[in-house]
Amino acid sequence: ITAAVGIIIIMTCKSKNSSAVGDILLGFAILFMGLVNISNSVAGLSESATFAGYFAKISQYPILGFLSGLAVCAIIQSSSATVGILQALSITGRLTFVAIYPMLLGIFMGDCIKTAFFCGVNAHADAKRTGIIHVVFNIFQAVLIIIVVYIAKQLGYLDNIWTAKMNSGAIANTNTIFKLGCALLLLPLANTFEKMSRKIVKDDATSKNQNRLDA
Repeated sequence: ITAAVGIIIIMTCKSKNSSAVGDILLGFAILFMGLVNISNSVAGLSESATFAGYFAKISQYPILGFLSGLAVCAIIQSSSATVGILQALSITGRLTFVAIYPMLLGIFMGDCIKTAFFCGVNAHADAKRTGIIHVVFNIFQAVLIIIVVYIAKQLGYLDNIWTAKMNSGAIANTNTIFKLGCALLLLPLANTFEKMSRKIVKDDATSKNQNRLDA
């Protein structure tokens, strides 16, 4: 239905705003159709002993989950799509919180690889600074999540969900809590990140010349 509405808007409305709304609706439709197809494709993995054994190992060795999330995100160049794949895999009933959270950390760091790549491709100074801030933020985010999860586990706050099965909604909620919580906690460091990026990346030559002309 969303795809049909989006297509109708794109074909019948000529204004930029209407076309953008149509593109958004069509994009959402394609995204969720993709997730449904992935979910249907991986449903058979629920009976795979190899698949079950792999996620059992991730529960014992979180570094495997971290590296898996990092590798997949770096390859497909999209943290959102990688989280979507993780949600699709939840249909197998093999994913637990202890397996999910290191994979999400890996996805956050895998997103940094994409940012670092694009920032190094003939980007302007401000674009490079934005990329640096994104990388530094994700590093701080990962460290912060590790500390909070470790403390919460030691205090027993995570005992009820540590080995609980995670469905698609639970994975989405966990990702949202991690992202939103870290954003709020690290918000006071925004100016520090900005100043640091300016020290690392100097102004472009064109920007310096423009500043002299303005002066």
